[in-house]
Amino acid sequence: MPKKITGDRKPMNAKIIQSGNSLALRVSSELATMYGLSRGMEVSIEPEKHGFTVSRRDEGDELDRLVSLIDDENRHALEEWGAPEGREAW
Repeated sequence: MPKKITGDRKPMNAKIIQSGNSLALRVSSELATMYGLSRGMEVSIEPEKHGFTVSRRDEGDELDRLVSLIDDENRHALEEWGAPEGREAW
């Protein structure tokens, strides 16, 4: 569980490192603990006027994002399967 962050947040240093053919943002273990980050966790990066913000993505966020994309244009019609046969029930 991440620690509660108070109003006196100070900038923390991080380092850009090479990871294969990509670049990675390395953060301290203190920062990772403070925000509840762990290896393999996905984050959201949002561009801002003078940089970017990195935010934790909770597992439900992706499902919420995908569901928000459903509209009348991409919604499938209901499929009629007929009467049950055998012991299935619906």
